[in-house]
Amino acid sequence: MKAGWRKWHLWLSVPFGLILTIVCWTGASMVFESEITELLNRPLYRVDHPTGDTQLTPSILAEKIRQQTGDSLHLTSLQFFGEKDKVCLARFTETARRSLAVDPYTGTIKGWIPKYSFFQVMRNLHRWLLDTPPQRGARTVGKTLVGLSVLSMVIILISGLILGWPRRRSLWKQRFQIACHQGKRRFWYDCHVALGFYAILFLCLMALTGLSWSFGWYQTAAYRLFGAQPTQTAHTSSTQGTAMPKSKAPSKVDYTLWDRIWAEVPAHYPSYATLKLSANQLEVTHGVLGTRKDHWIMTDQPTGEEHLTPDLTIDRTKQVRSAFYAFHVGSWGGWVTKVLYFLAAFIGGTLPLSGYYLWWMRLRKKHAAQSAHPSDQKSELV
Repeated sequence: MKAGWRKWHLWLSVPFGLILTIVCWTGASMVFESEITELLNRPLYRVDHPTGDTQLTPSILAEKIRQQTGDSLHLTSLQFFGEKDKVCLARFTETARRSLAVDPYTGTIKGWIPKYSFFQVMRNLHRWLLDTPPQRGARTVGKTLVGLSVLSMVIILISGLILGWPRRRSLWKQRFQIACHQGKRRFWYDCHVALGFYAILFLCLMALTGLSWSFGWYQTAAYRLFGAQPTQTAHTSSTQGTAMPKSKAPSKVDYTLWDRIWAEVPAHYPSYATLKLSANQLEVTHGVLGTRKDHWIMTDQPTGEEHLTPDLTIDRTKQVRSAFYAFHVGSWGGWVTKVLYFLAAFIGGTLPLSGYYLWWMRLRKKHAAQSAHPSDQKSELV
């Protein structure tokens, strides 16, 4: 049985190994993208404010932003942070995912949050091997190769687990240790097996969740497994590569409604990690690790007043998609899981390389034995 798994392990590793190294290492490079961006632009993210100062209400903040940007930009969301010395991030209809840093105490604009080309290149390599689709959801050769490689990765990990599983209890300790003084081949073999055992759980999570962005059929099956039904739009964009719909005219936002939502926040969240206002909705991340996300909406009550209530329009599909993303990038457990994901992704990139090296050493040893055999026969005849 192990012979069959060994063939699958080898046949899939040889053609897809280098692609998996690229996918894993580029993924590792993006784990701390937001933290690195903030570290490199600390003055842009931090504000000085006297003790006792209160942040401006959203409507006043929106007006001060409009006075400085003009009427060419239409504000769609404001994101506040639980840290009192941190800026507020404003987003606009015309700027896609770019964010503008604003002092929440004075309304002064500090500047645009930069997007580094390094992370853009890493993202394009990670998702499409630089073969970027001409439009969202379109299939390219690079995207297909990444999807097939990640699908092969699942089989490679399972077959590697079966092949490396110790037959005797006495070998368990050896499987999780690296011998550094028993020869080069033993060292690389232990690195390949032991590090693979340590990283296999996280690598499987990354692979199984990442496949939902590669294949429409997989996304449909995975979402249904968790009780969600992918929308026709999401399925089409993943499989057929239809063009993006034309952007609609920016809708007018009632910023005074944001004030009413803002006033109710302390009653529900004495502390939070982030708070985002958009349209008539509130999105809050909180918890010990700042990973729990709640959605609220302002609704009319029978008394004629408006109050924040849980947003029941957030369907199961959006919840599953959000969970898949969190488990793919490692954000579900805060800093702890991000560090573990970084290490696992880095190890995942080294596994094909160490496997190639062991395979090459095995072939060289076999070739040397075959070359030495005729000379041995000749000496015996003499």
